[in-house]
Amino acid sequence: MSRAMHALSGAGAAALVASVIAFAPPAQAAEVVIDQPSDDGGFAMFCGTLDLAQTFTPTETGEVTELELQPTTSGTVSLAFFATAVFPVAPEGYPDDPLVSAQQVDLTGGETATVTLDTPVPVTAGDEYWFTLRCAGDPPPSGTITLGGSTTGDPYPGGDVYFDEGGGFGKIVLPPGHADLAFRLVIDTDLDADGVLAAADACPGTDVTAPPPDLKRNHYWSTPDGFVDQTGAVAFSFDDTSGCSAEQIVVESGASLGHVKHGVPRGVLQAWMARH
Repeated sequence: MSRAMHALSGAGAAALVASVIAFAPPAQAAEVVIDQPSDDGGFAMFCGTLDLAQTFTPTETGEVTELELQPTTSGTVSLAFFATAVFPVAPEGYPDDPLVSAQQVDLTGGETATVTLDTPVPVTAGDEYWFTLRCAGDPPPSGTITLGGSTTGDPYPGGDVYFDEGGGFGKIVLPPGHADLAFRLVIDTDLDADGVLAAADACPGTDVTAPPPDLKRNHYWSTPDGFVDQTGAVAFSFDDTSGCSAEQIVVESGASLGHVKHGVPRGVLQAWMARH
């Protein structure tokens, strides 16, 4: 419910509710998918000699939770993610500081490889990132692993495929200078599951608790459904509070800790919402 709703009652409120329902924008998805399905040939990894990498640019802030690849031959690879700012290209060498620990992935030729990441990778909208693929093992086994992709046009403008022959990654030069692996990335944009996307969430890590037993009149507390009043009716949403719970608002606003016992007064909530 919007803040304006609390100033209305009776027929006026009912009319506004009908208007909001009629013209409400679609709910924002809690996941963003980067999907590059084009596959007209693909690319080969020569184990111990040639590694592959793909850059991508997320459109929303969040965490990468899943990656799909299209292998055409079988093998095991080490998958790692890097920020472009710390990832050198040829001839500077291979970095040793991935965003999260590398993960070993078994690929089966001709079958989509859906990889759920052991540790989600934090990403920021508009920044460029890499994921790299190396034959697993030390030393890596000999042989070739091939992955589907496109060498025609520029199927994914947000990135390109790169290769490393041992001296650092360089772009695969193909007319018109762009090529991409076939891949699909899933980015979770609601990291604390409060219904507010990460880019607009002023309080990451929201943990919703039950209302205190002596919630006072015109005092509110956060529940999984939103902020409830003394009667249990939802009066404010997490969108209203920019993704912050009652306890987070009390702490961040410097309000009296007594509010944790009796609920957050309407005035404190309204002041918080006005600032956020």
